[in-house]
Amino acid sequence: IGAGAFDNFQKLEEVVLPEGLKTIKDSAFFKCNGLKKIKPPTSLRTIGGSTFSETEFNAFSLERVKKIGNMCFSGSKIKEVYISKETLKASPLKNDSLVFMGSKKLKKVTLQNGVKKISYGMFKETSVKFITIPGSIKNIGERAFANCKKLQKATINEGVKKISKDAFSNTALEEITIPSTVTEL
Repeated sequence: IGAGAFDNFQKLEEVVLPEGLKTIKDSAFFKCNGLKKIKPPTSLRTIGGSTFSETEFNAFSLERVKKIGNMCFSGSKIKEVYISKETLKASPLKNDSLVFMGSKKLKKVTLQNGVKKISYGMFKETSVKFITIPGSIKNIGERAFANCKKLQKATINEGVKKISKDAFSNTALEEITIPSTVTEL
């Protein structure tokens, strides 16, 4: 699907993506405020920047997606996301920043063991209350959970080496587990 293909289609409510689709380019569904239902095909591998920003659907599986663009779901109404070990594996850090920033309804994030990183501002300004970070993640990026005003508990498993600047700034953290493998704060 090409860049900006359905940009600002306010009345678009449902999209059926065909099996075999591998790439959705930048801003393809940007500001589709009425988009409430979408099911990604198992063939989807790349989602461009701002593709689903400011949409209404509430769940999305990134199980087989390998590359996600900047601000891909920012400002969306997504409530739950599953990120598999294949997601972000090949993405350079500069191309997957602020992915869910400002998605105020995002409450549940599942990170499969094997996920390698949490990028810059990835969950910034969301409503995540609890997060478990698998030991396969070596670096929690700068501002990854910044301004998550409802974040109360973070469990970081053995294996994580670095917690970057302001990763948990301005949150409601009451409990955080930092493993002995963390060598840089």
